[in-house]
Amino acid sequence: PEAIFPDQVTAQQQGNVIIHALDNYDNSTVAYNPIVTNGIVRFEGAFQKYSDFSYQIGIADSSVVFGSKKDPSDNEYDGKTVCYQNNGHLVHINKNEIAGNALIEDRQTIALEVNMTSSPRTLTFFINGQQQPLSVCNIPPSIRFWVPTVETNKLFVGRINPQTTSADLGKLFGEVGQVESANVATTNEGISRRFGYVTMNSVEAAQRAIQVLNGRTLNGHNIVVRFYRDISPPPAPIQRNWRGKGTKRF
Repeated sequence: PEAIFPDQVTAQQQGNVIIHALDNYDNSTVAYNPIVTNGIVRFEGAFQKYSDFSYQIGIADSSVVFGSKKDPSDNEYDGKTVCYQNNGHLVHINKNEIAGNALIEDRQTIALEVNMTSSPRTLTFFINGQQQPLSVCNIPPSIRFWVPTVETNKLFVGRINPQTTSADLGKLFGEVGQVESANVATTNEGISRRFGYVTMNSVEAAQRAIQVLNGRTLNGHNIVVRFYRDISPPPAPIQRNWRGKGTKRF
C-alpha cells in the first residue's frame, strides 16, 4: 500500500515502516492507497514504542482527506471514520466509545479486514490472529485504511456535570488555547457519561489547559483534566513507528 502523508514534518516512511519525527509531538494521520471498493482485504501491522501514548487505527470513507495535525475523531470527520482505540474501544458514527475488544499492545499484530462483497459490508478486527468480539457493519462502499503517528495533545476531562455539553467544554478550553475538538461522552441514548475528551492544537496548549483548568468549576462541578495517555509531562522524545505488514486481498 501507498502511504499518504498530510505533511513532511511529523513522520516519514522507511520501507514499510512509518516513523514519527523524534522532535515533534504533534498528532497526524497517515491514510493509505489504494482505495478499497471490492473483495475481502486485510490490512495489518504493529505499533512499536507507543506504550506511553494513546493511539488508534481504523478506516475512513474514501472522501476523507486528513489535514496536517488532524485526528480521525475530529468533528469534521463525523460519521466518516471507524476508530479502534488502543484501550480496546470502538468509536464510530455517534462518537460513543464501545468497549469489548482487546487492548492493543506494543509489537502485537493488529489486522483490519473489510468485506466489501457481503451485505451489509463489514469490518472485522484481529489481535495476533485472534478475531475480536466487536465488529462493524454497514461500512462505506469505498474506504481507505489509516494509522496515526502520535496523539499527545488529547485530554481526558472527568467529573463533568451531566448537563454540560460539548460546546461548554470547547468554550472553556478555548480560554487557554486553540481547541481542535471537544466532546462529552454519551450513552447510546444520548445521556452524558460525565466525562469527555478535548484535543488541543499542540502539546503546549494541552499542558496549559491542565495547569489552568484542572480543578476548575464548570457548571457547578470541579472538573479533572489530565492527559488522555495519563502521563504528564510528555516523556522524552522516542522513535515511535508503525510497522506495516501490507494488505492482502482474498
